[in-house]
Amino acid sequence: LAAGTAPQNASQAPDGTHRFSTTATGGAGSGGDLSVAGSVAVSVIVLRTVASLASGASAVLSGAAPDLTIGASSAAVTTTRALLADEGVGTPTTGIGAAFALASVDHDTIAELGAAVTGAGAVAITAQATDDTSAVAQGSARGADVAVAAFTAVTLARVTTTARTAAALAASGALTISAVQDARATAEARAATGTTAGTAVGLGLAVTVAEGRYLTTAE
Repeated sequence: LAAGTAPQNASQAPDGTHRFSTTATGGAGSGGDLSVAGSVAVSVIVLRTVASLASGASAVLSGAAPDLTIGASSAAVTTTRALLADEGVGTPTTGIGAAFALASVDHDTIAELGAAVTGAGAVAITAQATDDTSAVAQGSARGADVAVAAFTAVTLARVTTTARTAAALAASGALTISAVQDARATAEARAATGTTAGTAVGLGLAVTVAEGRYLTTAE
C-alpha cells in the first residue's frame, strides 16, 4: 500500500516533487516629485499524504506469509518572491519602495496501520518527506532628495512525518516502523536605496519560523 507523488511531472520528465511558485514584481515610475512602488507575494500551502489501513477494518493475508508494506512519501518545494524593479529612466524627488513575501506551508506525511492484520510475514510501515520552503523580498528605491526602501520576507513552515501502528498484528517476520524527514526553511530580505543629495533609508527584515517533527509509534 503506497501513497505519494507521481514519478513524472506534466511534461513526462522525471520529477516526483510538488512545486509551488508565487512571484510578484512591482516597478517604480520615471521621474516626477513622488514615486511609490510595491509588491506583495503570498503562498499558503496545505499538503497531506496518507497511506493507511484504517482503524476498524481487518485484513487476512493468505499464502506463504506474504510481506506487508505501507509507505507514504511526499516532496515539496515552495518559492515565494516579492520583487521591486528599478527600471525608470528618470529620478523622482522622493522614491519609496516596499515588498512583502510570505510563505506558509503545512506539510503532513503519514503511514499508518490501524486495521487488524493476520497472516503477514514481515511488516514495514515507512513515511518519508522532503520539504524546501523559501521567501524572498528584494528590490530598491531611489530619489533625488529622499529614498526609502522597506522589504520583509516571512517563512512559516510546519513539516510532520509520521509512521505508526496501533493495531492487533499477527506477523511471523520483523516489524519495521520508520519516519524520515529532510526539511529546509529560509527567508531573505534585501533592500537597497540610492539618492544624489538627500536621505536614504533601507530596511530589510527576514523571519523564519519552522517546526519539524518525525514520529514513530507502536501501541
